[in-house]
Amino acid sequence: MKKLIALLLAAAALALCGCVPGRPEPEPSAAATAAPTESAAPSYSPAPLDGPTGYAAVRIDHARELMDLIIPFIQAHPIPVYSADHGYVFPDKRSGLTPAEAELYDTMKKSAESFEAAVFEGGEQETQNALAALFVDEPVTETYFTVRRDGSRWRSVFFDPEVYPFAPAEDIGLVREKAAAFTAVGEYVASRIPDDFSALDKYRALAYYIILNTEYLHTHGTTPNYVTCAYGAVVNGYSICQGYALGFEYLCRVANLDCRRVRNPFNDDNMHFWDIVTLDQGTYYVDVTWSDSAIALHQQSWTIDDYADERFFRWFVFPADDHHPSDDGTTTNGRAFDKKSWYIF
Repeated sequence: MKKLIALLLAAAALALCGCVPGRPEPEPSAAATAAPTESAAPSYSPAPLDGPTGYAAVRIDHARELMDLIIPFIQAHPIPVYSADHGYVFPDKRSGLTPAEAELYDTMKKSAESFEAAVFEGGEQETQNALAALFVDEPVTETYFTVRRDGSRWRSVFFDPEVYPFAPAEDIGLVREKAAAFTAVGEYVASRIPDDFSALDKYRALAYYIILNTEYLHTHGTTPNYVTCAYGAVVNGYSICQGYALGFEYLCRVANLDCRRVRNPFNDDNMHFWDIVTLDQGTYYVDVTWSDSAIALHQQSWTIDDYADERFFRWFVFPADDHHPSDDGTTTNGRAFDKKSWYIF
């Protein structure tokens, strides 16, 4: 579970990448500038033989603790607005590639899924295009796989998703185990959501999981890989706005709920990521990062009950606004909810 100090530090650090608009940049602190290291795995009892084992069991144990809080809380405080589920739409970024890029995509996908090194040729831009498409279509690959120049050719590289600074992994078995944990945790979290929840409360449960599992991390110019992909928010509990959005998108994908990441047009400290979801009432933005920071900015202590009020809902299922200009013209078409009527305080 999160600690108060971590929450307050996270709120201050959000301004560094544009995740809290209009807030002054704080001076770097020792806590903020220290290079993150792999977190120590908690002790745990062996899992049943037919269940997850090793690292996946550790992370599922933690996810179970969070979902044991989240599900009963939502059951006791459901949103009194119904929407049916709208299924996840596979992005299929491969279909938009050129034939040469699609061939590179297939080569990298095979290498990533088999954990076997590959050496291949390709132009700089077409290789990067293929890699970016692969990461969107197959999010697990972004947690441990990339490619690097090897003379005139490219070579696949596998890395431990929790080790910083980045370095090729020496223990591929450990990389496999952590990749498997990512998949297992996502499937577990999605499996805990009751079928009779409204789509609103299903999205809400996944947002709560990301928020309760994740502490905002920024290290003043050095950004670990795990905080910019879904792994940080879903598994090891550290992320920035990009990871929050990608983590939420990944959980929605596993839960078969329509969701897609959105980003603004800035490539500086004002860069920001969030998501767009679909309800019967239309499409809406969900900014899980700001839903999280709202609690940190306004409270000195918290419980899960704090996520029921307007501070969370301000950035949960809201129409497009001036704070969220997209880089590709994405916008919403749903009308604003009167969220104050959702609960009686």
